[in-house]
Amino acid sequence: SPGRDVLTHISPQGLLQDIHLRGTLQGGQFDDVYASAEVLGFAMLPYKFIPGVQNLHADFELNKTLGFVSLHSDDFLLDYPALMREMLPFDWFDAQVKVQLLDDSIVMETGLVTLNNEDARTTTKVSMWFPRDTSVSPRIRALSTFRGLDASLTPKYLPAGILQEGLITFLDDSVIGGDLLRGDILFNGPLDWRKQEEDLNMQLGFMMDNTAFRFLPDWAPVTNAQVDVIVDRVFVDAYVIDGTYYGSSIEQLLVTTQREDKGDPFLLTVTGLVNGSASQGLEILQ
Repeated sequence: SPGRDVLTHISPQGLLQDIHLRGTLQGGQFDDVYASAEVLGFAMLPYKFIPGVQNLHADFELNKTLGFVSLHSDDFLLDYPALMREMLPFDWFDAQVKVQLLDDSIVMETGLVTLNNEDARTTTKVSMWFPRDTSVSPRIRALSTFRGLDASLTPKYLPAGILQEGLITFLDDSVIGGDLLRGDILFNGPLDWRKQEEDLNMQLGFMMDNTAFRFLPDWAPVTNAQVDVIVDRVFVDAYVIDGTYYGSSIEQLLVTTQREDKGDPFLLTVTGLVNGSASQGLEILQ
C-alpha cells in the first residue's frame, strides 16, 4: 500500500512512551478511537516531499479524523532535499501541528513555527495538503520570515526546490555579503510546480544593508548598499537606495529582469542616478 511504502522509505525511529489508547468495539470494528503518546529522539529519512528530521520531541493525541502534535527540539536537524540544498541544523525548534484525516486527503496546518540557530531567526506558518491519489501533487501554502542573517548565507537558506535554476543562479551570484535585515518567502501552489507552473504563486522579498550586490557576473558589485529585492515567481526587481559603484555615490538604482515569453531569455535593465567625477562615470560606462 502507499502508506506502507512511505513508512519503508522514511524509516521512523524514536522512543514511544506514555501511550494511552481508547476505543469502542462494535460489530468487530473499533469506533471512537483515541490515542495519545510522547515520542523522544524521533528521526526519519526524507522521501519525495516529506522532510527528514533528527532529534525531535513530539507529544500527540488523535482520533479517527483529527490529530494534534506538539513538536520541540533544542538540537534539530532538517534534511529536506526536495526544498533545500543542504541539511540545516537549528538549536531551537517549536511548532504546533493540526492534522485532519479526510476521505480524499490528509491536511496539515501549523501555528507559528519557530526555527533559530546561530545564522538566523525564523518564523514560518505552513499548510500542506496531501491527496490520497498519488498521481496528484501535494500542495503547500507557506509564509516564512528570516531576520538577522549574514547576506552571504542567503543561498544556503533559499528554498531551491521551488525556484527556477536561472533565478537561483542569479541570486547566488548577486548577493555577495552584508546584513539581511529581513527576508520573506511566500509560496502557494503544488510542490511539483514544474508540471503546473501556471498554478503557482511564489514571491520572495529581501531587505539588505551594508551589502555587496552584483548585477551580472562580469560587472563590478555595488558596495555599502541598501538593497530591497522583490522576486515574483521568476521576475526580479532590486531597488538600491544607497551605496557606491566604481567610487561614485548612488542616489538610486532600479534593476529589473523581464521577458515576453516563457522561452525567451531574460532582459536585464539597470536605471538610476549616480553622482561622481567624470572619470568615474567613464569607468561605469566601460
